[in-house]
Amino acid sequence: MLGLIWSSKLETGIAEIDAQHRKLVDIGNRVIEAVQEKLGTLCVDEIVKELREYTVVHFQEEEARMESLHYPDCEAHHVEHERLKNQVKQWQREIYTKEMVDASEVLAFLRGWLIDHIMHSDMAFKAWLAGNATCTLKEGKTVTKCSRS
Repeated sequence: MLGLIWSSKLETGIAEIDAQHRKLVDIGNRVIEAVQEKLGTLCVDEIVKELREYTVVHFQEEEARMESLHYPDCEAHHVEHERLKNQVKQWQREIYTKEMVDASEVLAFLRGWLIDHIMHSDMAFKAWLAGNATCTLKEGKTVTKCSRS
């Protein structure tokens, strides 16, 4: 079964955010692999814990960037992040209580949770950034100069 696949369609154009998204996809694929290989509940739980912890870091950094750029939908994005964090916590509890977790269930959850969030909410930020701010978005560099139009 194929896991999560990174593609240019998932790129925001902000190097740090894209790198963090790639790492989230990588961790998600490790969860899928652990389930497929039947590495056991404790192993799966450890990787899901890593996913949850890295998600918190990523969301904090992404929201800080949005706030610094005065993104008008920052609060709504924060609310969605909180919902997603809670969803991962619940999912982690469910995984821990099951003897076996179905790999297709894991893949569906991660696609819905991670890929859909990037494709919709994060791309809305990308579109806003392109239309409302003058920014330097060079590979490997932070957004260094932004001004509202």
